[in-house]
Amino acid sequence: NFNRIDVPCEEYSSAREASGLLHLVAILASLYDDEVGAVLIDEPEVSLHPQLQSFLYDEMIKYQGSPEVPGKKLIFLSTHSTEFINIQSVDDLSSIVFCNDIFEEPIQIDPAIDEFRSRKIQALLARMGQEHKLALFCKRPLLVEGPSDKIMCSGISRALELNLEAAGSQILPVTGKGQMPIVVKLMRLIGKEPSLIADADALSDGMELINVFVNTDKANLLASANGHSSAAKFASSVLSDFSSIAIDKWDEISDIAMNHYYWVTRDKSRGETIPIKRSVLCTLMSMDQSELESLPSSIEWIGIKTRLLSLIRLLKQLGCFILVKGTVESYYRFSDELTSDEKPNAAAIEVSNMKEDSHEVIQEEYRDMVEAIAYAAQSKEINESVAIRNLVLAIVAPALATITDSTTSQELNSNSISTAGKRAKLFDLTIEVTDKKYLVVGLNTSILDVNGFPLRIPVGSNPIVEVNTQLGLV
Repeated sequence: NFNRIDVPCEEYSSAREASGLLHLVAILASLYDDEVGAVLIDEPEVSLHPQLQSFLYDEMIKYQGSPEVPGKKLIFLSTHSTEFINIQSVDDLSSIVFCNDIFEEPIQIDPAIDEFRSRKIQALLARMGQEHKLALFCKRPLLVEGPSDKIMCSGISRALELNLEAAGSQILPVTGKGQMPIVVKLMRLIGKEPSLIADADALSDGMELINVFVNTDKANLLASANGHSSAAKFASSVLSDFSSIAIDKWDEISDIAMNHYYWVTRDKSRGETIPIKRSVLCTLMSMDQSELESLPSSIEWIGIKTRLLSLIRLLKQLGCFILVKGTVESYYRFSDELTSDEKPNAAAIEVSNMKEDSHEVIQEEYRDMVEAIAYAAQSKEINESVAIRNLVLAIVAPALATITDSTTSQELNSNSISTAGKRAKLFDLTIEVTDKKYLVVGLNTSILDVNGFPLRIPVGSNPIVEVNTQLGLV
């Protein structure tokens, strides 16, 4: 029985209470029982209000410890809730076992390894927030630079039905690109496969961010396939030569580059070298062959652009995606590209207007972000035409074989249910006679989005060829 203490109330049966509260009572009873030395809990968050999850976690912390200490016990729990994750130190992180797949070994880090002596990692763990904790539950976190980037990527993912979260990824905003390398390292240490989207200045400013990608065995294998001794040397050589050309040949491209966001919003008190390189990189990426050929030093400009594109392709293969137009605002078509205040609002407006665009337009206009999201999702597109094809053939083939001059539509539909069961009710079969006799297959549901319906299959034709052709699968 239960009884409320905040208002006058008769005792009432526990059958009237929510299942989450019943679970809570059972767990608390085991925590408070001194005879219990270990508690194993599977998903304590099930049906439990978030505030009660937080309360339960606090109670667990009070009683966790060695059973040899009076009032303490070992507590093991499996969870999908961030309310039961509290990480402020390396020791906290090392108490977690990460399970990705039944066919993969669980991962538990050793807090004594050298990487965790880094002050940057220790500082990151101390200020780990909700967004970081959510990323602990995914296999392939996608790092972005801030809230606007997250809003845009989430909107693109939904618009293109890329199913980012369902595919085992999570968009993780990191405050500033300076924090990205250390977050990438941390995610790799706990068995994740991080990728990222960074502004163009992450490339133009030097090697700090991309070092975490090019200094890997995979990067060197990819670089060697293109004739480079190492990925890091290749990247360093390209960026060094680009820097020299951008500064030495600034006068040749400045009329165009000075219109770019990076130059317009530059901090004039910090000199012009950095904004020159940033604006030149983005300008160079936007210029076509004829524009480059019109520059006095065209051979040098074309050469460095070719090498930059080669480096950018390499980085994409490693999971590092550069917004070559500049920042996320540089891709806006509906919001102000030069916005400085209320950036998340501008991103939200952009996403809202995106709903009217076709997939082709979104893929073209936001290409860099689309490629990064697809890489993080690594999921196959759901093709409902393929999924429904076999069922269509299971109904069409027998129907074509039984059609005579006296066959009615009602008979066709009844026979298809007898043959294929209730699934046949997805379709409506009729006979159409024009220049020849056709079996017409309609779709009785608005849930499935399949092009080609109604199918018109000539009687006497090959149903496999006709169905595949009309569903667009050949």
